[in-house]
Amino acid sequence: AWLELAAFQDEYVAALEEASGVHRTQGRAKAVREKKLEVLEQGLLKTKGSVPLHLHKIQVLLECGEEARAGKAWEELLRVHPGNARLWLEHARFLQAETTLSGFHVDAATRGYLRALGCFRDMLEGRRATRREPVEVERNIVEVCRQYGVFLCQCGLWERAVATFQALAELSMRCPSRLADAPLEEALALLEPFWDSGAPRFGDEGARGWAHLMEQLSSGQATALDAATTRTATTQGDCQELEDEIVGRRPSLVDAWLRLESLRDLHQWQPYRPDLSAEEVTSEDPERMVLYEDVGPALFRLRQSAAKLQLFRAWLSLLLGVDPEKSQTGFRLAEADCFERLPGTGLRMATRFSKALDFPSGWEVREGVADFAHEVLSQAKPHFVEPALGDELAQLALRLARLATSWDARKRKRCAKAWLANPSCERNLDLWTEYGLLLVDLGQPQEAAAIYEKALDTVSRDGALAECRGDIWLLLATYLNLRLGVLYPEEEEEPVDRTSSFGKDQALLVLSWFQSGRKFRNVLASPLQPSALLRAGAAIHACCQDPSGRTAGALGIALWTKFFVSGFPAASALAREWMDACAGNTEPGLQQLGVVHAAFVRVCTYWDRQSRVQRAALSGALSQALRDTPNVTPFLWQWTSLATGSLGALHVRRCLKELAQKECSPLAWLVALCFELARARTLAKYRTPDASFTLPNCRNHVRHMLEQVVESVAHRRCPLLWRLYIELELRLGTRESAKAVFYRALQCCPWAKVLYMDGVRHFPECLQEVVDMMVEKGIRLRVPLEELQLLLEHAQQQHHSSPDGC
Repeated sequence: AWLELAAFQDEYVAALEEASGVHRTQGRAKAVREKKLEVLEQGLLKTKGSVPLHLHKIQVLLECGEEARAGKAWEELLRVHPGNARLWLEHARFLQAETTLSGFHVDAATRGYLRALGCFRDMLEGRRATRREPVEVERNIVEVCRQYGVFLCQCGLWERAVATFQALAELSMRCPSRLADAPLEEALALLEPFWDSGAPRFGDEGARGWAHLMEQLSSGQATALDAATTRTATTQGDCQELEDEIVGRRPSLVDAWLRLESLRDLHQWQPYRPDLSAEEVTSEDPERMVLYEDVGPALFRLRQSAAKLQLFRAWLSLLLGVDPEKSQTGFRLAEADCFERLPGTGLRMATRFSKALDFPSGWEVREGVADFAHEVLSQAKPHFVEPALGDELAQLALRLARLATSWDARKRKRCAKAWLANPSCERNLDLWTEYGLLLVDLGQPQEAAAIYEKALDTVSRDGALAECRGDIWLLLATYLNLRLGVLYPEEEEEPVDRTSSFGKDQALLVLSWFQSGRKFRNVLASPLQPSALLRAGAAIHACCQDPSGRTAGALGIALWTKFFVSGFPAASALAREWMDACAGNTEPGLQQLGVVHAAFVRVCTYWDRQSRVQRAALSGALSQALRDTPNVTPFLWQWTSLATGSLGALHVRRCLKELAQKECSPLAWLVALCFELARARTLAKYRTPDASFTLPNCRNHVRHMLEQVVESVAHRRCPLLWRLYIELELRLGTRESAKAVFYRALQCCPWAKVLYMDGVRHFPECLQEVVDMMVEKGIRLRVPLEELQLLLEHAQQQHHSSPDGC
């Protein structure tokens, strides 16, 4: 009730403003916040320290700019509830993302995350009472660890993040059997000698594990301990050659710093492990040597197989910069320093954003990171012998092949085939569906269709389908979507072979295959059998009658069957029936609602492309989809692409603004920004001197839109939005405004190293100031200016002393 009363203050003032037509001023907004604070403080007195009221009070204090008071409120809250692990996690997020530049330091935020991990670890080890199930506690602690790792990477501390996950994998997957039931402290004490030995760790080439080393030591057979891998030495040598090449060109101080800092960031992301057989065992950069003391406080032991798999999923997202599960909540806005890390945005959509905005803020692929990730999954494979868990690990491996853009097409296919060749995986239909999508990503839709046809042929044999795992409907629906050209309906260029016609007749043959008792390719080459189509339609109808059977593939096939057999009105009515059945705010209901909308939008897209006069149906389907699932980027993108002319542009602009202000995701703002820039390019293309005064200028609207998005409390901690704002101000020619935006960005996102790099790139005169701030705040600095100046002076001397330099 007290929270509702606090929210009522905003509603009451908003209603008065709407009635009077007066816009809210800063003074009135401040008065509303102060009134909300009074209400919340009264509520805290009456409820004796309610946690939700405390958290809301802290949020209001931050909106008022009272950072010091918010910090004291956090201290008071943690003093009253010292055992609440969720509060410790929220406090860590506060230390990272809710403090300004003056109050931020990497060490302080790191201690916050370590305290949160410590609370969950105490629950796992039975030192702290909890009513949560062990599975839930392990799932929570892995998520905290993922957020901690992403924070370290954003600060430039890649070595520590990777080392933390390596140590966790050794502790949970390769723990010696005699320590399986020992206290955690005893296991950690014995892990430290392994860590300091220089032996390869989990994910390194040739790593045999902690348990193997313990067996060697106990039997007296340990030799020189496998020292550092050749991979580490080779990478270091390649990086040194590239550095010498950059310095040898004698660039300016700013250009040299940017190039060397980026080069070391991309090459030196793995923790340095010395070659114990060499004379020199230390690194020139001491921070590359991650000691056990750096990772020990973050370690915990997992016992549930599902949580162990989640650990590898989190590790993969950390290395690749993309959520492999493509979930809507894979990343938080504070983690979004590039398009790939935006919540609900995958690699394909991120690439589309980057091209539309002409802004290469994509994920910077580390040298050798895809090979390392592949090695991690390969070493994890023997530890997941259960078919379900093994299938999920193989699914991760195939998604790695799809995300490993640094590999060539042959290597990506070879990696996927190696996992599919495993007898435990070859009968999983979902893996073959994923492999076909990989071929589509590689620009080989014909080969993808052939793979799908071969897989469907294989399961046509008697009893073969019962021996398979996975969703047959998903495989069939993906094949049909590919052949109909609506696999990615938001894309204008369809990944489909246009040399062979595929229309309604061929689609009916595909739909009639299920339970026909014939091979798939034979069905495609034969005339349509109405009885077979009726049997297949009855089977899919029976499957979708049960809500639990309404998977993405089953819903897609059912809608296509209804569309091709009974027409579009019948398909529309069926989709509406399913949408009504998904009503409710539960997470499963919303997920299934999104699946229904995706299937129906594909049908509408196909109908629109075939008839060329049914644009209203597609536009209506997308509008309804955005009302129900507003944060699905493909729907936003496709809907804006339908707008034509000035009236259409005004309608899209108004709707996107309403959607962006209503939702907490910045996706609507980004789509709106892409729309405005595309419209500006179109206007510039057709602008003539005689008619220029009649065409609007989008510059002020773009600037106003960006200012609105960064003023939002929910969005101001998103580094990507600030990077876009700085870039577009520079494009508009307002360098001083861009510089002011840069300093505002550092105030809001002081942990994001990419912002410091952007600042030096755009404003070279600020190099010394930016480097000093990085050192002061604990941001990873790989190229100190003193070292760089010595390198440049040495290169200059060599140039003058050489015969060519005389």
